Amino acid sequence: VIAIGNPFGFQNTVTTGVISALNRTLRSSNNFNINGVIQTDAAVNPGNSGGPLLNPKGEVIGITTAIFSTLQGGFQAFQGIGFAVPINSIKEISNELIESGEVVRPWLGVTGMTVNSEVSEVLGVNVSEGVLIITVVEGGPADNAGIRGTVHDPSDPGFEPGDIILEMDGEATDTIDRLVEVILEHEIGSTVLIKYSREGVVHEVEVSLGQRPSG
Repeated sequence: VIAIGNPFGFQNTVTTGVISALNRTLRSSNNFNINGVIQTDAAVNPGNSGGPLLNPKGEVIGITTAIFSTLQGGFQAFQGIGFAVPINSIKEISNELIESGEVVRPWLGVTGMTVNSEVSEVLGVNVSEGVLIITVVEGGPADNAGIRGTVHDPSDPGFEPGDIILEMDGEATDTIDRLVEVILEHEIGSTVLIKYSREGVVHEVEVSLGQRPSG
């Protein structure tokens, strides 16, 4: 693959590499996930963001977005791990921006963490897969449906675990990333059926998804 950008102000710099992995998930600066990201070892440095990532045919396959780096001499140093948002995602976002001037996404109004066997043991629950709800946004979709968050920080003794989401509309939500993916498959305002565990008892509740706040 070929990356083009202006690293450190050096305009029209071209670097090459390979696609190291697909479908990575990045956490954005406003704490939302970016899914389906391309990982590459083509040299990407500050100033490359927003530049194209091309295949050998010259076709744009993504837009460079971020790097994994360390500080050396006060500068971010490239470590052979760069990321690009796939071009299909860019097309979808650009169309939304052209049509409405903003990008909107469905929203459940929770923060959570993946539950596995180790976490399950710490929590003292009989659920080994799912998403533990940490916080629930007051007045948000989950709050309106009665979904509960965790009381106190899980690192503190004596905390009370929140609800553990197991499924949404029949789709297993075994990780927090999978829960986000399933939410994004729905439209704002759509009603979803959530199956969750509370104190060892499985419940179901309908939730009307809201619009994710900007910022």
